[in-house]
Amino acid sequence: MPAAPLDLRTAASGDDIRLSWIRPHSASLGDVQTYRIYKGTTPRGIDLVTAYAEVNATQSWFLDARAANRDPEVYYIVRAVNDTGGAGPTSNTAGAFTIRFHPGVNTLSLPLEPFAPFNLSSLWSFLGAVRLRTLVSGGWRSYPGIPSSPVRVGQGLIAEFSVPTIRVFVGSPASMIQYYGLLGFDLGTIQSLQAEVTAAGDVRLTWGRPAREPGLINNYCISRSPTRQGFHQGTATMLGCTPMGHPEITEWVDAKAAAVAGEIYYLVTPPAAVSGIGGSSAYSIGVWTASYGCAEAFGLPQKPFSNVTVDSLADGIRGALGVSFYSNGSWIPHFREMPVGVYDAVVKQGEGLQLQVPARTLYSFVGT
Repeated sequence: MPAAPLDLRTAASGDDIRLSWIRPHSASLGDVQTYRIYKGTTPRGIDLVTAYAEVNATQSWFLDARAANRDPEVYYIVRAVNDTGGAGPTSNTAGAFTIRFHPGVNTLSLPLEPFAPFNLSSLWSFLGAVRLRTLVSGGWRSYPGIPSSPVRVGQGLIAEFSVPTIRVFVGSPASMIQYYGLLGFDLGTIQSLQAEVTAAGDVRLTWGRPAREPGLINNYCISRSPTRQGFHQGTATMLGCTPMGHPEITEWVDAKAAAVAGEIYYLVTPPAAVSGIGGSSAYSIGVWTASYGCAEAFGLPQKPFSNVTVDSLADGIRGALGVSFYSNGSWIPHFREMPVGVYDAVVKQGEGLQLQVPARTLYSFVGT
């Protein structure tokens, strides 16, 4: 079986999405015949059965013509294939997220973790915006006009345009997978990993039991990474495994993991009971714990599993006075005491919000 292609990346050129990757280190032209490209419209919705396209082993790129025009977001995985071992493990996941900006004021947050970090200067240039605004000490400041500073995932911004503008953001989603098609999680359970953050900051992971032949799955091992691609770059840490001989135990608690600000990603993989070799993992999950104080501008750092509303954020962020969203040329405040649906809205990935809290607090986002 060939090794996984390395460092899969997406790049946008007009409406087209270009994929590129690095050949597996163990591969030569003799042991990889083709590369198969798999595609989906959500990080966990990639079709891992039917390849979207296939290219010759001499080619380490693929052009998906007009992909950015067809779907607002799209995600890819690549597998190397040879005649004897079949398709090898999956590469990292790479995505492309299209945002359409209207003339005038638009709120913004990065929908993916960019392959190359942005600062105010490079983001302003990429957007082609008239100006870019960031919240500094409770007030909106404009670039150009202030020194350039790094732009983080989860940071809220304002971008102003003179004409309608479409931009395609490329980068990594919060969910990856190590899929072999053998043993391990099956197609019915690869999307099953969930996370819950308790008031004490514990992260409780749960997942579905794969419907494999009895005896093939003995237990599960849990890995944690501080970065989205850590499971494919070899920087993840093994936290431990559930008890041997008990495949019915499908939960794990990472104590106090979200008690401080930071990002954490989890991957669950069942070793094979007979060979001891790890099988296919479930899709990983991200837990992003943000620290908010006073006046903040923020956005969703990853794709949530269900709709997030302004009301749910105002209620969920401990001590929040309220959350404001931008609509029809003005900021609309939703105070904590307001009921659901009153000055309320569904929060979209890629847009910015404002938050008021009297004292510093933590809030954990869970998603893909």
